[in-house]
Amino acid sequence: MASPQLNPNLYVKPIFEESDGTTHEAASVALLIGKVAAYRKRQGIEAGSATKDVIEQLCNRQPTLCKWPASAPRPRQKAQTKGELNKRILDWAASIAEKYLIGRLRFIRSRLEVERRFKICSSCPRAQHWASSCAACRAEVARLETEIKAPLGPMGIRFDDAEKLNGCGVLGEDPRVSIFLDEQKVASSNLPTGCWRRA
Repeated sequence: MASPQLNPNLYVKPIFEESDGTTHEAASVALLIGKVAAYRKRQGIEAGSATKDVIEQLCNRQPTLCKWPASAPRPRQKAQTKGELNKRILDWAASIAEKYLIGRLRFIRSRLEVERRFKICSSCPRAQHWASSCAACRAEVARLETEIKAPLGPMGIRFDDAEKLNGCGVLGEDPRVSIFLDEQKVASSNLPTGCWRRA
């Protein structure tokens, strides 16, 4: 049976739990696979395929982050809680802010495109309200968003209606920022048809 593949355009938290209860965590999926392989070798555990085991566990935990072949039916994903979406959006905002600080963040330059994206996101069935009970999350994301959107003023692109948007329940992004960004499209069947982020 073919295995699922991680979508390289999406962030997945690199955590793996061994059958003996040991939990591994790393900064990236590649480092996590190396850590699992090394642990199994030290412990004399049957090596198997660390790569296959790690990717399958990550994909089973968050099916929307993977590409599933027809021969590997996608597991049903439990509805994510607001806390889970809060964390995903906070991680996303931090990664976007880091890109901005090192000069790797690109903005779109068309007000019409921002408005088009806003219309799509404002009627999206996968939009999800988030952070209603997490003051710390709201404050941190607001700080990061202010930092990220700082260049928009000098560029003459302002669109205050963006603040009305809810979070993206599929990608774990905050469209209040992402509609302004020149980001790669994502191959995900979980994004609605017509979504501006869907490849």
